[in-house]
Amino acid sequence: MYIALLIVSISLLFLLFFGVMMLGNKVAHTIEYLQAKEADQELAEIDEMMKQFNENGP
Repeated sequence: MYIALLIVSISLLFLLFFGVMMLGNKVAHTIEYLQAKEADQELAEIDEMMKQFNENGP
């Protein structure tokens, strides 16, 4: 009886740990996506400024 309880307890602990890791992974991917989106916007603005500078000359 105690062995079954021990096995169930360890399994639940592992499932809890796995769930937290999955949630953390999802949050990390969301943060990476948002940062990449912002970086693309920044790079597009810099590219536009460079084009305007090249058209007008130094």
